[in-house]
Amino acid sequence: MPRPKHLLPIILMTLLLALSLAACGEKLEHGTGTGTAPSQSESVEVTRERAYEGLIDQLEKKGYSVVEEEVGPDVLQGDRRWLILDEGENLTVYLYEDQAAMEKDASYVSKSGLSYHNGSQSAKIQWVSDPHFFKTENMILLYVGQNPELLTVLEAIMGRQFAGLSS
Repeated sequence: MPRPKHLLPIILMTLLLALSLAACGEKLEHGTGTGTAPSQSESVEVTRERAYEGLIDQLEKKGYSVVEEEVGPDVLQGDRRWLILDEGENLTVYLYEDQAAMEKDASYVSKSGLSYHNGSQSAKIQWVSDPHFFKTENMILLYVGQNPELLTVLEAIMGRQFAGLSS
């Protein structure tokens, strides 16, 4: 007896779903809850997120409310995220796999913070206010603004800015 043509897509979708669920189950078993050591990529992600979470914690301890947003790629090569402070000031955070990758990308930012050149990609940037670039561990933080209180807090958390303008 011939099979109806409309059953073939259903069978294929069922197989794909079963394979996807099996792969998800393997990934969950491979996590830290089973007593097995995390993979190298999981360790990198934990390290990468540690500095970022530490930044948020420190900002909150200084009295800022912080709203996080993931955003798309930008001129810098790190994974870009936005932090909105007290519904007004914006910080852009770039996360890298490690400090070496961050330092390499930071070296492409001009001292003034008004241009970026990595050998294959160049950009001249016109900011709406003064740019301030900070870096620590595996993270670059960009603040565009002139709030002296926030600049003092960022310097206390991140260290002196490595590029940008003085406000």
